[in-house]
Amino acid sequence: MSESSPKLKLTPEESNNYVQLAEIVQSSFNARRSAEWKIKFGFWGALGFAFYAVDHNFNLINSNKIVFTIMIIAIFIIYFLFELVFQRANMTDKNWKHYYMCCADGLAKDDNNPRPSKGLVSLWKPMSTLWFWSYIAFTLILVIALLYFVHNHTISPTTSTIP
Repeated sequence: MSESSPKLKLTPEESNNYVQLAEIVQSSFNARRSAEWKIKFGFWGALGFAFYAVDHNFNLINSNKIVFTIMIIAIFIIYFLFELVFQRANMTDKNWKHYYMCCADGLAKDDNNPRPSKGLVSLWKPMSTLWFWSYIAFTLILVIALLYFVHNHTISPTTSTIP
């Protein structure tokens, strides 16, 4: 905040209320972050299982490589949208938390500390962050490696060891 922001005279109770609001927003962020990582690890684990399935000649995957490719690309698009929505919600919570903490410090609601609104963070804003692209890039590398592996994997004939 700039030095020219006027300080409001808040009672300790009013200031504490703003701190509690900031804590509520932070707990919302933490709960969402926990769910977000569970979903990410689940998705990456599913990609690992897909590598295993291809390597062990699951007939469903090897006989329908085009269908499998389309399915993986569709799932990646869903993952991309999931990441976009989660990062947007995280950014919105961050804005609210900073706003409430500034209010708790007694800073006026002015141009330097605008009140966030539900639509403050645009849907595409997360795409401007490095974290968003790091998750997407890592997942895209896994997807491309899986698709490469699927299309270059040769089905080895099963050999019977029965005497």
